[in-house]
Amino acid sequence: MADHDNPQEVADKFIAKLKDSPFIMIGLMDGQHSEPMNAKIDDDQPNTLFIFSGRDNR
Repeated sequence: MADHDNPQEVADKFIAKLKDSPFIMIGLMDGQHSEPMNAKIDDDQPNTLFIFSGRDNR
């Protein structure tokens, strides 16, 4: 049997890393454009990220 983290452990590690540095890059599927964004985490809503954007964010 492989020594892999279960999905909840992966999610917990990901959220912990985002709490340390919430900055992420969101890009278009074609890779032509990316924007730095800030992920918001609400401890009352587990396994949920909030990323707010607007039409004029460029």
